Amino acid sequence: MKRLGILAVLLLAACSHSAESEGKTEEITILQKTTELRLSEGHGAIRLSFKSSNAVSISVMAENLDPNSTYSITITGDEGGGVSFGPRENVTIHKGEIIGETTFQPDDKGNLTVEMLNPERVFQGSDKMRVAIYSKDKVKRIQSAPFKLNQ
Repeated sequence: MKRLGILAVLLLAACSHSAESEGKTEEITILQKTTELRLSEGHGAIRLSFKSSNAVSISVMAENLDPNSTYSITITGDEGGGVSFGPRENVTIHKGEIIGETTFQPDDKGNLTVEMLNPERVFQGSDKMRVAIYSKDKVKRIQSAPFKLNQ
């Protein structure tokens, strides 16, 4: 309990690539336990919740997806690589379902809500993190604004 709150520095950029390329990044400092970021093109949101001094829960609340398609969810950093949501024992599914280890299908209304607890070390070493949702053909479908978590 050495921390009562965690400082989350969120670097929010406009969802369009043109705004990002123009360097329009707004920096907001928030001191709280839960922070929500919108997904691109009005497809829902992600919620980052600080569960303990060394864990961050990410909830993806995606909307307007193709209910007949499957998706993967990845936390990516500017250093390359990433962490995929899954397997089944590591996620909580509120809407939709998991197919296999890391593939998700939205419900019949196109909604997918998945939560995964991640160690804080996943977020260390990157200045810009994103949560990205990829369609089954691996074309980027939806992504969050970039963010950075500071201790």
